[in-house]
Amino acid sequence: MESLIRLKDIFFSLSVGRKFMVLILAGAVSGAVYALSLPLRGLDRAPLYAKLSPIDAAQVVEKLRNDGISYRLTNGGRTVSVPSRMVDELRLKLSQDGLPKGEGEGLEILDKSPLGMSDFSQKVGYQRAIQGELARTISALENVQTARVHLVFPEESPFLDSQDGARASVMLTLRPGATIDQRQLSGIVHLVSGAVKDLKAENVSVLDSAGRLLAGGRSKEGVYSQGNEMLELQRDAERYLEEKATSLLDGVLGPGKAIVRARVEMSDRIVREKTETYDPNGPIRSEQQSDARGSASSAKNYEVGRSVKEIVASPGAIIRLYVSVAVDGTSKEDPNTPGVRTYVARSEEEMSALSTLVKETVGFSEDREDKFEIKNVAFDTGQRDKMMAEAAVQEEIFKKEQSRRDLLNTAGRAGSALGIVLVVFLFTKFLKAAGNGSAPAPSSTDLALAPAVESPPALSAPPPSGAKGEGGAPPAALPSLSTADAQATLLAAARKDPAGVARMMQKKFAGRPA
Repeated sequence: MESLIRLKDIFFSLSVGRKFMVLILAGAVSGAVYALSLPLRGLDRAPLYAKLSPIDAAQVVEKLRNDGISYRLTNGGRTVSVPSRMVDELRLKLSQDGLPKGEGEGLEILDKSPLGMSDFSQKVGYQRAIQGELARTISALENVQTARVHLVFPEESPFLDSQDGARASVMLTLRPGATIDQRQLSGIVHLVSGAVKDLKAENVSVLDSAGRLLAGGRSKEGVYSQGNEMLELQRDAERYLEEKATSLLDGVLGPGKAIVRARVEMSDRIVREKTETYDPNGPIRSEQQSDARGSASSAKNYEVGRSVKEIVASPGAIIRLYVSVAVDGTSKEDPNTPGVRTYVARSEEEMSALSTLVKETVGFSEDREDKFEIKNVAFDTGQRDKMMAEAAVQEEIFKKEQSRRDLLNTAGRAGSALGIVLVVFLFTKFLKAAGNGSAPAPSSTDLALAPAVESPPALSAPPPSGAKGEGGAPPAALPSLSTADAQATLLAAARKDPAGVARMMQKKFAGRPA
């Protein structure tokens, strides 16, 4: 407390220019301390939600404003940032209020249904709710930015013997640079068909924002009417066989020592095969005996066994495989020229063993008249080695750059902290020096009168026996110390407590005329 009072007295004893300089230094120190303490206190901003719809962003911002939480909008108002220490808590709190809701409206439409709604309005509201919920779920996928779902329900009528099932159309807007594969499309189709009553997977069509059909387009029998789906199925099969064979050869020969390419011929039709089998050795169905003209005869009727078997082959059955394998040779160092390696072809036994392994892996069948070819060729590894060397160099540069950034970041934080400490030290030293320089220099007369002033015990002296106290004898008769002794005592006290001496002198001579 005493040190604060001393600093206050020193500050008010400064000139206007020095006061202004002290305020600037204090503001700079406070700003630096605040900037460095932001990450520690969690006041730095972090995204609460990103890529929100305008409706969701408005609802989230309104909720934050009502709760008195500071926020910042970026990315055209679609990203809401809040203090990083509050992100998890706010997400849980907003989820209790159902925010963000996503594109469109979902089942909350049914909560707004007024009393006395017609049956038609209820059906339309239910259809809109299901469409909105499906669109939100599909939009939550990683590669999907937005989605819209359209459902068509058949009209129920007791006068119709058969009715078509429900139908659905889904339009996807993918994120920039993102793609969607056949498995993800299959998942979307089954998601929609499973959420709607009487909706079959073949009645769901999926297209992108460019109008290209991604899934759907089958007839009732399941025949592919669009060639792109069949081509995608064929590519998946070829990629699967190539990956299986390549992983096998990489384990045997090493990475990059073999190249496998496969071509698959598939059937795009449904094949129905019906087989009926008759068993002549069946059980006796009936027996007749007759006695005519003294001779007996019998007739036996056997039950003919009959079995019917129907086999249905779906599209995608493999008709024929074409597999090609290229295997690199080995190399050995030339003893005559050290450092130079010579290409060595693989033996026939080794190639035959590799051929057998690959055939068993891809499911080679002679009955289907599959084609298989394996060759031992010398790979041109110059470009690959060059790319690997360049990649290694780039990785090393990236590591060095990352280390440099980390070092600069650490050095910057350490330098900022050191700068704050240095500024605080210089600031304190400046205040002390300013306080020492602001005290008025005592004159010989003032020093002579100093013992008579209210002063610390070190400066006080016992009053003479004839003193009349304050207001009695003139001040010149009060001191009992010599001028030299009083001056020495006052200087010693000024060195020990300059602020106290300055206050004492100001209090003593405040009312005297100049």
